[in-house]
Amino acid sequence: MKAFLSSVLAGLFMLLSPVIDAQVFITNDMLPLEITESGLYVVAEPLNFTSAGDAILVTANQVTLDLNGFTLTGIREGAAITQSLGHQGLVVRNGYLDSWGINAAFGTAIMAEGANNEFSDLHIRSSRGGIFAGANSLVSDCYITGITNNTSSYGLNMEGNSRVLGTLVDRVVAPTSYGIVGAGNVLVERSIVHNIGIGGTTAQAYGIALNSGRVKDSIVSQVFGGDSAYGVFSLSDLKLSSSSITQISSADEGYGARAFAALEIVHSVIGSISAGPDGDSVNIANGARVSESVVRQSDNIGLRVGSRSRVEHSVLGRFTGDEPAILLTGHDSRIEGNLITESHAAVFALPSGTNNIVIRNASFDNTFSFSTPANHIANTLVSPGIDFNHATQQYYYENIRW
Repeated sequence: MKAFLSSVLAGLFMLLSPVIDAQVFITNDMLPLEITESGLYVVAEPLNFTSAGDAILVTANQVTLDLNGFTLTGIREGAAITQSLGHQGLVVRNGYLDSWGINAAFGTAIMAEGANNEFSDLHIRSSRGGIFAGANSLVSDCYITGITNNTSSYGLNMEGNSRVLGTLVDRVVAPTSYGIVGAGNVLVERSIVHNIGIGGTTAQAYGIALNSGRVKDSIVSQVFGGDSAYGVFSLSDLKLSSSSITQISSADEGYGARAFAALEIVHSVIGSISAGPDGDSVNIANGARVSESVVRQSDNIGLRVGSRSRVEHSVLGRFTGDEPAILLTGHDSRIEGNLITESHAAVFALPSGTNNIVIRNASFDNTFSFSTPANHIANTLVSPGIDFNHATQQYYYENIRW
């Protein structure tokens, strides 16, 4: 029996010994450290880097850096961890990065210029920048707070085809502030972006700004910009689902959601938008869709709708001033099955657009229900109107008002 146990233990030791041998422990006296070989590197004590430059530079593929619950601190110019361009497979996990660049003009917690990286269980605080993640990368279960800079800064900067899961970004303050900024095809899921631009003189503030991608099961709140503020913003296609965008404020331009290409909003809440002369709760370009969502409480227009778009089965209301809940600016859009309340006008169509249809909506406690410029007669039960494509043929469009 003893011989059997001895053989088992010996076998286990042989199996585990390559892992043990591959592990390198990092101590403070090793900084600055360049990692040139693949493997597992484990921090063995709190690290305090007092020089300028990068504390840890990774110039190899497939490197795992386990902070082991310790804090890596540095107050001068540079990054806590840098991955050089052209490398991939960096994993950083389980620890704290504190005060990077806070006493310098530039600094960031992690600058990963390669690809296929993973960052998890990290707490980044009081630094000039958060995480630059590289392409095809994953950030999960991280907490990033207290990011400040004199020019522009971000909590997360995601290159293309990357994902953000279960992460909180809080308090990013700079003249241009981003909670999360990303390139094309970026997914943000189960995450919170909060207090972007609050507490500083911020010209532009973005909760989430992507070239394209998807925001799902997430919250964006309290985004303030002196010149402009955006809850979610996209230069191309964006899908917003099961998310909440609230408390967006600017002295000039303020938007809950804005996209310059197709924007899809499903099962989401957008509200409490405060802005100057320019800004809408939602500004959507051509080919957009808003479905089964709530858009409420804005100083300006609720939904500004372009061409070939759909707004359906949603609740909109409480838009102050002389602005409508829905403004139709283009053609061939369909507004159907919505409840629209407590606004100057429920639906208003500009004369520049044609062939829009407003059907089976309910208007409650609006000063005006449905506007009637040429080819935009949104009929009510008490006042049947004219079909958009047949100037002499009358229809009921089943809209009601009370």
